[in-house]
Amino acid sequence: MNPLSSHPGRLPAVPGSGGRRVWSLVRHPVVLPGVAVLLVAGLLLVYHTVLTQAVNQSVLQQKARSAQAQALWRCQQLSVVSARQACLRELAAPLPSGT
Repeated sequence: MNPLSSHPGRLPAVPGSGGRRVWSLVRHPVVLPGVAVLLVAGLLLVYHTVLTQAVNQSVLQQKARSAQAQALWRCQQLSVVSARQACLRELAAPLPSGT
């Protein structure tokens, strides 16, 4: 039981007419649907941002795979065996961390 209220589970009323004014605004028939519309719009904006970033990342990964495949093909087309092996070793080497 709440010691500040005569009713169990209820908070004490806000003194003055300010509390009643806020409560009447919240109960206004336009406020809750307006808040719901703003919430849905915000969620759609977040969804759009996440989806756009995922598409951009996918495009970058595809470009990287394509560049790797082209480099591998060029290495395999070298006629000198030692040059081909050096090229393939270079492709297999990890990239420097500065790039």
